[in-house]
This record gives sequence, C-alpha cells and structure tokens, in this order.
Amino acid sequence: MCSPAILMDLQWRVNNGQCGSDHYPMLIDIVHPMPEGRVPRWQLQKADSSEFGNLCQNTQLLVDIAAKTIPKSSANPRSKHKPWFNTDCEEEIKDRKKALSIFKKYPNIVNLSYYLKARAKARRIIKSSKRESWKQYISKLQHSSQKGMGYG
Repeated sequence: MCSPAILMDLQWRVNNGQCGSDHYPMLIDIVHPMPEGRVPRWQLQKADSSEFGNLCQNTQLLVDIAAKTIPKSSANPRSKHKPWFNTDCEEEIKDRKKALSIFKKYPNIVNLSYYLKARAKARRIIKSSKRESWKQYISKLQHSSQKGMGYG
C-alpha cells in the first residue's frame, strides 16, 4: 500500500464499529504531519504598491512588509482535471446538493425521497460519464501503442 520509507510516520488500528458493513474498517493515522505539497507564491498583481512604498520608508524588514501588503496564493494543491467531468455531471451534482440542503432544512419523507432520487441520478450520470470517457480514450489507442502492453 505504501513505501517502507514512511512506515514509521503511520500508525494503524482496527475501528470497533463496522459502519454498516460486515467488515471492520482499518484506520491509518499520520503520526508526523506531512509537508505541504505546494509553496505559496506572491501575487504581485494584487499588491498595494502605495502602502508597500510607505512601509519601505519606515522599516528595513522587506519580507514583513511584503507579507502585510501582498496576498499569497493557497498552499493547497489544485485539484486534478477529471476528463469525465462535464456539464451533465455538474448539473446533477448541483441538483443533489440542492436536494440535500432542502432535506436538512425541512426533514420529512418527501424531501428525503427527493434527495435519494437526486443522489441516485447523480451517481448514474457520473458513472455513465466515466464509462463514456473511458470508451473514448480506448478508441484513440493505436495498435502500435498496445505492443508494449503485451497485446501485440
């Protein structure tokens, strides 16, 4: 499941609750926090240059000044592109979220039924979209690209 190099950074245990399954889930905890994947960068186009100039005259700590006047981008890595995600998926997810919101505000059997139907439809559309995306990808493969995979 993982590299032996990080073995000492992880700790595992079996969860007592089965969470509705006939298996006991295994929980893996990170003992030592992992470093962030992306370093924040200065967003110079959004800098307050007049305030920056005023602060530069009053102090020598330019990094502190920059930290006060120039916003940084997020340290979180961007989400990866999903080739199967399209407008149909987006609409169904929006509908599902709306149905869940309505059910949370007004919990009754009608709203629960509406939410369950929206969730099922979203799952069906996403699964179908993934299948179609995979079919399109496979159809683009050439015979020459299959030789290295033991097919030719």
